Order: sequence, then structure tokens, then C-alpha cells
Amino acid sequence: MSTSVDDETILEVLRSNDAPRMTTTEVAGHLPITRGTTRSRLQELVDDDLLRRKREGNNVVWWLPEREDELDSWEAERAAEEEAEATAAADNETEPEEAEAAEDTEETQEAEAEDTSESDDQAAEDAEDTSVEVEATEQAKAEPETGDTEVEVEAVEEDDDTVTVETPDESTETRTAAERPELSDDEEGLRAVALAAAALVLLLLLRKLLAGGGEETE
Repeated sequence: MSTSVDDETILEVLRSNDAPRMTTTEVAGHLPITRGTTRSRLQELVDDDLLRRKREGNNVVWWLPEREDELDSWEAERAAEEEAEATAAADNETEPEEAEAAEDTEETQEAEAEDTSESDDQAAEDAEDTSVEVEATEQAKAEPETGDTEVEVEAVEEDDDTVTVETPDESTETRTAAERPELSDDEEGLRAVALAAAALVLLLLLRKLLAGGGEETE
């Protein structure tokens, strides 16, 4: 590769570049010399006060003194662009997280609403069951105790024209099924026979009474 490159050729590369500054690699890309040779020639121009240089990270940048003001404006614009790009990238990373967080919040609210609804339904069912139980209890208390009653014929007195059937007092006339002692099958049978006999006697007495009344009328 030819090394016959004068200083003016190198300075013209930096002067005609759109950006006011260039890296060593960028300058070498416009010259027929190696990157190492380009760096040495650029440093010679700095030593002659024809160029300026500074290190940025791993790179060294070069610029002409007459483009100093342009460099300041360019760097300010570039810094603003980089900041805007960084902000946009951060927003793009934040939006999915915010959307995911909002979705999680919505799902949590829906789950809480479902739990609350189920709790309300359960409470309503419990209240209804309690109301039914209270109503049944009050109704049971309000209804008088009823049971099978039995009427006992204490005595039958018969005169010539008068038939009298006496019954127990009102206080002992009726008894509930709960108050009567439990009877065996034999006792239940005897009781049924006794009731049938008492009914038959009562029927015969009533017929006799009616027959006697008819004779008196004649």
C-alpha cells in the first residue's frame, strides 16, 4: 500500500466529512494507508497544532480546530438523540410491564369480586335457612299441642224414662298422645275392644232414648 499521502490530503478528509469529528478507523477508510500509519500521521498533525484529539471510551476521535463550534453543536444534538432513544427504549420496556401489572391487577380485582359475590350468596343462603328455622320454631310454639283425645264413659244410669251419660271433667277429658303411656300390642287390642264396646252401649242407649221419646209422643 502506498504511503505517499501528504498532510493536506488527510486534513481534507476531515474537512469534507459530514460529521465534524472522525475516528482513526474512519479516516483510514478514506486513505491508501494502514490504520496504524493513519494514527501516526494524525498524531503528527496534532503535534503541529493542525488537529485536535480526545479519547471516548475505546476510540480516539480527531477534528479540525476550525470546526470546533460545529463540533459542540453536533455533540449536543447527538447527546439529545441518544437520550431520546434511551427514553424510548425504556418506555418500550416499561409498557409491557405496566400492561402485565394492569392485567394482574384486573384479574385480582375480578377474583376478589367473585369471592365477595360467593360470600354474599352464602350469607344470603345462611340467612334464609336461619329465617326458615326461626319461622318454623315460632310456628311450632304458636300452635297448640294437639293429640288424639279419648273420651271415657264413667257411668251410665238408667231409669224408667231417663238415660244419663256422664263423662269425665274437662280437665281430664282430653290427653295428648305424648302424655299417654306407651301400650303393648295386647293392651292396644284390649283398648280398641273397650272403645268399641263403649260405643255400642252408647248407641243402644241413644236408640232406647229415642224409642221412649216416640212412645210418649203417641
